[in-house]
Amino acid sequence: MGLSKHARVCSLLPLLVALAGCPSATVGSGTLDSGLPAADGGNPDGGRPDGGGGTPDGGGLPDGGTLPDGGAALAITTFGVHGTRDSLYVDPAFTKARLAAIQADGGLKADPTFTPAVVGEVYASPLFLENGLNGKDVLFVATEENNVYAIDAAAGTVLWTAALGAGATAGFGCGNINPLGITGTPVLDVSRRQLLLVGTLEVAASTPHHIVYGLSIDDGHTLWSLDIDTAVPGFSAAYQGQRSALLLLNDVVYIPFGGYYGDCGTNYGYVMGIPLSTAPAGLYWWRSAGRGAAIWSPSGIATDGTSIFAVTGNGEGTQATWADGDSDALLRLDAAALTFSGLPADYFAFNAWASLSASDADFGSNGTVLFDLAGAGSGKLALCIGKSLDAWLIDRANMGGINTPDKPLAHLPGVATNDASGGMATYLTPSGRYVAYNAPCPNGNGLGVLKVAPGNPPTVSQAFCANQGASGTDQGGSPIVTTSDGSADAVVWGLGASGDSKLHAVDGETGSAIVTSTAMPGVKHWVAPLVAKGSLYVPVNGRVYAFRVP
Repeated sequence: MGLSKHARVCSLLPLLVALAGCPSATVGSGTLDSGLPAADGGNPDGGRPDGGGGTPDGGGLPDGGTLPDGGAALAITTFGVHGTRDSLYVDPAFTKARLAAIQADGGLKADPTFTPAVVGEVYASPLFLENGLNGKDVLFVATEENNVYAIDAAAGTVLWTAALGAGATAGFGCGNINPLGITGTPVLDVSRRQLLLVGTLEVAASTPHHIVYGLSIDDGHTLWSLDIDTAVPGFSAAYQGQRSALLLLNDVVYIPFGGYYGDCGTNYGYVMGIPLSTAPAGLYWWRSAGRGAAIWSPSGIATDGTSIFAVTGNGEGTQATWADGDSDALLRLDAAALTFSGLPADYFAFNAWASLSASDADFGSNGTVLFDLAGAGSGKLALCIGKSLDAWLIDRANMGGINTPDKPLAHLPGVATNDASGGMATYLTPSGRYVAYNAPCPNGNGLGVLKVAPGNPPTVSQAFCANQGASGTDQGGSPIVTTSDGSADAVVWGLGASGDSKLHAVDGETGSAIVTSTAMPGVKHWVAPLVAKGSLYVPVNGRVYAFRVP
């Protein structure tokens, strides 16, 4: 097919590997044969066939989404609400006036009747499905003990529990989560009524494996599973971590992988895809050209409905050129084939890529957020921060490749004094386009907000930095934004994880404090709160909190 090293496809069948002259673990893409002949929708080169029935926003159903029977229902199916990772909620109960009144009455208090218990630490963010089970609204929570819970979002009753096996405790080269179970936020496939996730289990003593599960939304039983360590040559859960949120696009579940805290052993950046029409068969993947280039942000990969956007971390080992590693960059991947073209229009990387890798300055520590803004380049934009400590506005239509000096669409230095981490949020108000992020700001606070203005060139400015009750490396939650109708009453919510453990809500245009919650001991950094039907939910170690906005 004349594909470059970034697009080479090799079958996992040993005989075909030998005939093709491919190494056992290819640089670029791989595939497991789906068993579908080309005439029946298969792809003879091993890639996934085009098509599928996913939603164009990447699995996050439109606000107020639809169930298979055509009835309207609210479905928060993915981290950040939508595949763009915008973390934008629309809920008419969340007006600034109502929240201010709650603060005047003593602040936002947890519902004392909502006390569901969960076993294990919680790093994954929750999901929600209105009328999801027997007429009840359902909240889905997953833990590091590989326990998955379906919880009545009104009463707090646990409707079902799926215990997939104890979290792994040994056999890792490094890391800072133990036991290690479900870390990346799962994704819901409403049409197939599946909850898709990755658990980490010890299949033998000190032998951890990452296993993908499709669980029934109705009762939690396993519909299918796939052991990634067994399926992918050269892949090892001893060194490959699964921290990032999963993504659903065009009936394929996409799973990012990186390394662990400490960057030990031989690890790469991976994005793996499994077509749900053939699951567990049909696995295919992209792998970074060199070691490192981890994809580990909690927000995971993003999509504009056509392509996948991944932000990689620092490279490892010896790499003569940037193309030998794919490190510290925003990449556009072809979703149907999981290939990277290597063309300048399809990536943004730094001319100082080697020094970034040497200093462990992961560009991908808080992923990317996608949004549109007329009058700013093509109007199709992405924003990244990471450990660079600067804001980089990138035109998705022409990302620019590597230049000297770097040539993003816009650049704002010094938006953070230490790592930006977790996810981001973006929202459009009558006064402009904003992006919220979690990082220690120059003024010492931990919740930053940028304003992006159109122009030739467009500009990025610091709108404000607000207090979220936590400020420092690996502190704070992933910010979210609530609006009453999509643009009015914009409120940014920060979470004092590793700090005061409270929710802090500020005016999305001024940064003025509006309301603060009671504390939630045990909340983990980078968790994103979830908003649904006048309530706000936060999972912590051992339980889930609900806050009602009457």
